[in-house]
Amino acid sequence: MTGKSRSVEVKMKCRNISGHPDSVALYLLEPKTCEYILGIESPIICQLLSTADENGLLYNPSVKLTEDTAAEEAVDEALH
Repeated sequence: MTGKSRSVEVKMKCRNISGHPDSVALYLLEPKTCEYILGIESPIICQLLSTADENGLLYNPSVKLTEDTAAEEAVDEALH
């Protein structure tokens, strides 16, 4: 409609909720046209957030990140 690209900022917060260890709260704001803020608050992400570096990037050693990852996934999907 506006011709403007959309962008989203994701904000994650470790939030312990007594008696609800698997709860997740989500919110979505649009402070400016086509600019969004997605908020995620949950005890589930507390451990994940502890792996963030000084730039807020998360580390997950179980995820293989290579240039060929997308190609490998496409081949795997085609074969199955």
